Amino acid sequence: GVEACRAAGIWHLAARADVADADGLAALEDPGFRLMDALVTYVYLPKRETPPAVKAMGVLRPYREEDAPQIVDIAREAYRGFRSRFHFDPHLSDDRCDELYIEWAKKGCTGEMVEEVLVTENGHGEIHGFTSFRRIEPFSTVGGVAMYGRGLGACRRDRPGAYAGLIRAAAADVHARGAVAECQTQNYNYSTVRVYEAVGMQYVRADYTFHAWIGPGT
Repeated sequence: GVEACRAAGIWHLAARADVADADGLAALEDPGFRLMDALVTYVYLPKRETPPAVKAMGVLRPYREEDAPQIVDIAREAYRGFRSRFHFDPHLSDDRCDELYIEWAKKGCTGEMVEEVLVTENGHGEIHGFTSFRRIEPFSTVGGVAMYGRGLGACRRDRPGAYAGLIRAAAADVHARGAVAECQTQNYNYSTVRVYEAVGMQYVRADYTFHAWIGPGT
């Protein structure tokens, strides 16, 4: 495992394990993996009624190509200094970690990392926030029921109220397809958890994320 990665020139490893998997957690800690993140997962199942309406801001609509610069700017501001698993890793620079979210937003706009992007705007072209999602594989194929999520979302710092409407819209879009909507956030991100709960999503899982540096200096 670890030695094979080192021999192949792979210096940085990441692994995720269910919080209930005590044996798996020990197997990661023994070779020196360090805890970097704790995620909670919420879902909205297709057998339920349409997600309940929540207070929304602005005009909700699908992404248009001309929205890209604003979406990238929103991501740049929203994730600057964000305390993610990447930022907590001392082997990764904060500047490069910030850049990761900018690249994620860019590749979302081009369709490289997500399938759909929704935005809210003020009716005159100024975007308040965005969210995105994609079909999750191999779960969708193996499980027999499609699942969508694993995208990026953010709002302008002075428009945080737009996020609830975006999450509800994404959940309703996925629900209309007869699919499962999935959302994830850090277990300490209480404001986002409250949004998930307001939309009617249900808690299903928690995971720990570990990193290991096996390159020079180890």
